[in-house]
Amino acid sequence: MHSCELSGDRLMRVLVTGANGFIGGHCVSTMRQMGWQMDGVVRNGASTPAAGLHRVHTSLALQADDLAGVDVIFHLAGLAHDRVTAAQPGGLQAQLHQVNAQATQALYDQAAIAGVPRFIWLSSIKVLGEGKAGDYQVDDPRQPQGLYATSKAAAETSLLANQVPSTQLAIVRPPLVYGPGVKANFLKLMHYARSPWPLPLGGAQQPRAWLSVHNLVDLLIRLAQHNCQGIWHVRDAEQPGTSAMLQQLAAAAGNTSRQWHVADQLVCRLAGMVGRGDLAQRIFGRLTVDMQTTCSALNWQPPYTQAAEVNKAMAWLQAQ
Repeated sequence: MHSCELSGDRLMRVLVTGANGFIGGHCVSTMRQMGWQMDGVVRNGASTPAAGLHRVHTSLALQADDLAGVDVIFHLAGLAHDRVTAAQPGGLQAQLHQVNAQATQALYDQAAIAGVPRFIWLSSIKVLGEGKAGDYQVDDPRQPQGLYATSKAAAETSLLANQVPSTQLAIVRPPLVYGPGVKANFLKLMHYARSPWPLPLGGAQQPRAWLSVHNLVDLLIRLAQHNCQGIWHVRDAEQPGTSAMLQQLAAAAGNTSRQWHVADQLVCRLAGMVGRGDLAQRIFGRLTVDMQTTCSALNWQPPYTQAAEVNKAMAWLQAQ
C-alpha cells in the first residue's frame, strides 16, 4: 500500500494545480522560499495573481508536452459544491465527476506519457464516509456520502486501477483544512467564534480531525522529497470536537465562547427534517483519522500545533 525512498535534497521543478487557491497558494509560497521552480494551473478569470510561478496555465487539460521536465505534480485543484450549481450544464453530479475524477485521471495519464516521476493528488477523508466509531484507516472501504465525496472516490478508484510504475502515485486524504485564507465552513465557524451570540453547540463533543494548511503543505513536500506512493492520511496531532474548536477560535479572537447544550440526537433529527442533516453530522458527528503509517513511514509528525495555527487563522481574519 505504501512505498517510500528518500530522493535527496535538491531543487525541483514542480507543477501545482490550483496554484492561486487556498491550499495551492500556501504551497507556492513555501516552495518559492525553498527555491523550487514552479509552473502552475490557475482558474481562468481568477482575480488573485499567481505570484512566483515560472509558467502559468489556465486549464487542467494539459498535454504531455506541457509537462516535460516536471519532477512532481501537486494536483490540488478540484471542484466543491460552493463553486457549482445544479442550474449549470450537466448539474452537480456531472460537473463534480468531470472535474474531480475525469480531469484528474486525464492529467495523470498525460503525466505518465511525459515521464513525470511523481504525481501527488489531494483526495478527501470523506471518501471513507462519516460516523465511524473508531479511527478511519487507509484500507477502510470507500463509502462516500454526498456528490463531492463520491466524485473523489471515483477518482481514487480510477487512478489506482490505471497507475503506471514510472509515475508514482501518492493520494493524500485530508480532513477539513483551515488556516489564513480559508473559506466555506471553517470561515463560518470563525465568524461564529467572534459573535457575541450563544450557540447550541455545547453538545458537539465528538472528536473530529482537523488539518492546518501549514501541516498539510509540510507533508506534501515530505512526500515529494521521499518518492512516496500509496494512500496517506494526515491531520493535526489534536482532534477536538466542534465545541472545543469553537472555544479555541473564540479565545484566539479575545472572545468568550457562549454555548448552550442541546442533545446532538435532537439537533441532527431537526436538521434532517429541513434538509441539513449532512451539516449536523459534520458538526456533531465523530470523524477521527489514523495517520500512524504516515508518521512512521515518513518519520514525520505535524510540525505545527493546533493552538498556534488557530491563532494564525484568526489573526488573518481580524486583519481583513
